[in-house]
Amino acid sequence: MKWRSGFTLTELIVGMSIALILMTAAFIFFSVGYRQMDKTMKKSRGSISIFNALEIIDSDLKKAGYGDVEASDKPVEWNGSSLIVRYVNYENVICENKTWSIGDSCSYEIKYFLQNNNLYRYVDEGADGTGTEQPMFDESIVTVNSFNVDIDNTTKTVSYVINGTVKDKPFSIGDKVICRNW
Repeated sequence: MKWRSGFTLTELIVGMSIALILMTAAFIFFSVGYRQMDKTMKKSRGSISIFNALEIIDSDLKKAGYGDVEASDKPVEWNGSSLIVRYVNYENVICENKTWSIGDSCSYEIKYFLQNNNLYRYVDEGADGTGTEQPMFDESIVTVNSFNVDIDNTTKTVSYVINGTVKDKPFSIGDKVICRNW
């Protein structure tokens, strides 16, 4: 009888079982690691988006009143549900000598309001009621519970607070901005 080299059926089954166990363990290890990384990335993205929203609101408030808005409208208003900011966009070169005027593409009216547990930003170029609105946060990550504003006409300051959660962790953030142009 001629001797043949190779594996017996028992050796082959044991080897395949060990390989299958190792592959399953690797899959479980990497999928758990991926889920944890994804959760951490979403929390980080949510936290970063909160600070980005703060910067956008602050930037709009610092421009409030540019272009002699006070002659026709209030540069900043809070009606209990919406923060309204009006200014002329002097960052655009063609707007250098413009003053506030409804219908002029240099005039901006920005509104911030709470809707569906998200803070929305409505941008109306021309301040003629034909603007667009967008949520400021990814609703699957950030939930906004309240948005409150306090305007002090004496010191020309606007204080605001945003309360909510980022992936079930509560946050409260706000700022006090001096509006030098009204």
